[in-house]
Amino acid sequence: MINTRNILIVEDDTDLSSSYEMMCQIAVSRVKEDLKVSLNINIMKAFNYEEAVSVLQNSNIDFLSIDLALQEQEKNLKGVDRLKGK
Repeated sequence: MINTRNILIVEDDTDLSSSYEMMCQIAVSRVKEDLKVSLNINIMKAFNYEEAVSVLQNSNIDFLSIDLALQEQEKNLKGVDRLKGK
């Protein structure tokens, strides 16, 4: 049986987002090799608050990496409100 896990990377800097994605892929490969497990990882990316909320509302996320300093207009939102989509 293959387990599927979802990772969401929220980062407005596209270069950093790609770097984080690559690090996740490397880590997953090492886990699969070291533990001899079948694991399917779905890495999703969001580049702003609205995209992140949409993914969170429509997907089961197992791991979330979030940029805590998103664009200026998003900084005024409280962390909990961000996740609730408010």
